[in-house]
Amino acid sequence: MWINSGEGLGLRYPKRALVFPYLGAAAVTPLVTGAATWGSLFTMFSENEPGLDAHARRLLTAAGPCIAWVLQGVADAGQCGGRP
Repeated sequence: MWINSGEGLGLRYPKRALVFPYLGAAAVTPLVTGAATWGSLFTMFSENEPGLDAHARRLLTAAGPCIAWVLQGVADAGQCGGRP
């Protein structure tokens, strides 16, 4: 999900907007494997950033499943507190 302004963040996630009052934009990528949701990758940008081009958005989108796969592997190996 791409949120292109702090105002947009405030409309969708008012509590988060209180924590990041000077946020210009944000990209949120889910971290999911199968039925397990591990969280999300929340990338913040300042008000001065022009935004992400299509290539950068594809990279962030592709990073989500990769990070989730690593988290799943760690959980399967018993190296963390367990599954979510």
